[in-house]
Amino acid sequence: MDGKDIIVANYSGFLFVDQVPAASKPTADGNGDSGIEVQTLFNADATLRIEAGDDDTLIMLTDSTSSGGTVTVTDNESHAATTSYTAGVTNLILRTNDVQATDYYSNSGDGTFVWVPALATQMSLTIDTGDATYAEVQLGGGQNRSVVGAVVHTGAGNDRVTVSAWDRYDADGVVTATVDFDPGIGSGLGNSLIVGDGGTATLEKFSGSPSHTITLSQVYVIDEGDGYAEAGILHVADASSIEELNVNATSSYSFTPAAFIEAAADIGTLNAYGQVYFAGTGAPWRAESLYISGGYVACDAVWGTLRVDSLTIDSGGVLDLSKNYLIVDWTGESNPYDTIWGYIGTAYNGGNWTGRGITTSEGDSSVKALGAMDNTFPATPYSEFGGQSVDASCVLVRLTLYGDANVDGTVNYSDLLKLSQNYNQSGKRWYHGDSTYDGVVNYPDMLLLSQNYNESIEDFDRMERSSSSAAERMAQLLADATGVLGKDAMEDLLAIVANWQ
Repeated sequence: MDGKDIIVANYSGFLFVDQVPAASKPTADGNGDSGIEVQTLFNADATLRIEAGDDDTLIMLTDSTSSGGTVTVTDNESHAATTSYTAGVTNLILRTNDVQATDYYSNSGDGTFVWVPALATQMSLTIDTGDATYAEVQLGGGQNRSVVGAVVHTGAGNDRVTVSAWDRYDADGVVTATVDFDPGIGSGLGNSLIVGDGGTATLEKFSGSPSHTITLSQVYVIDEGDGYAEAGILHVADASSIEELNVNATSSYSFTPAAFIEAAADIGTLNAYGQVYFAGTGAPWRAESLYISGGYVACDAVWGTLRVDSLTIDSGGVLDLSKNYLIVDWTGESNPYDTIWGYIGTAYNGGNWTGRGITTSEGDSSVKALGAMDNTFPATPYSEFGGQSVDASCVLVRLTLYGDANVDGTVNYSDLLKLSQNYNQSGKRWYHGDSTYDGVVNYPDMLLLSQNYNESIEDFDRMERSSSSAAERMAQLLADATGVLGKDAMEDLLAIVANWQ
């Protein structure tokens, strides 16, 4: 057996191979109806080949001290089989040739076969679906375990790559993978990526040339009848090869579609037709182009930053910024401020923030709102916003207080001055003092400013107001307004003070 190939041309039953550590390139090659089990201390490359039949293939580690080279499994069977393995193999390559299908490949990466002692916590994996008409690849890490270095090469068929925690009740497994969607005839047509079970799938990159269009048409949450459904997070560590990322609204499965996305690098175009959640610390989320058509895109409430070069929302789409900053960097294009302002005005909807467009789940009718600045407007444009470098060719949006015309997070004298300069004028925007998104600076805007004068959004986020009393803040407002407000504005302010008292 030492250094020799083991070839089984045709058998019916059970083959057991116990390979000693000194072996070089052990091979099991067979055509069976029952199963092949290779139980070995892999110290060198090994090959297991299944020619045909309803074979179930198990590759397992027999000794906790061993760690091996590369195991290659090539399936030529004409119909489905199951191939699984435990941890402990350094590299496992699964390939399907141009045959009917490979139904299911899975990597447990955890203690599924509990009677195997001291399983390794990490392993690498390469799966190549070839040009099979259909292939499904499932990668999953179990409790306190992870699968790293996984490389998935899909073919031109209708392949599915599932990345999820192995145990939905202890869903802390992490999968790190590189996925290459063969563009085939439709730039990845038919291929889909599935993220679920509460785990985190880290995609090191979508490989391939040219840059691919990736369609997440079946990013779903599995509900096994227990009433609990939890989506996973898709972390894109290097999205430089993604030209376009689509998240669709529909699924052929009875699951809740939702994509939780983290991107450490630019995504090209993100088309949201379904639910997309930007998860994590938000430092920052980045897409060259964000298109929301009937979909719902939301950001974690983390005071992060979403930065895009262009933003289009139509067909009832919603972007929920929550507490986060939005930067639309329109360098080299036409200024989209009025479009962005219109999206926010539609969502504002009289102060309930339930309309379509750009909204915030933190908003209310009197304190917290989205403010939008055209950075070409200030005499000195902002150079930093939400922790990001910006210039005059940026539209800046953030959660702030009503009345904060310059979106610095505080309502004070400078905002009062802007309101006074534009009072009772139409064709105005937020940065002129229009807090109600109706294009006019008037009494309702004065009322909102007065309610938040000398307050900051940071205080409200901490569920506290400034140390000064309401009477002190109102007195300060009157003092600041003297000599600044015109006759009409001053009369309105005095009426507000009289009603307040």
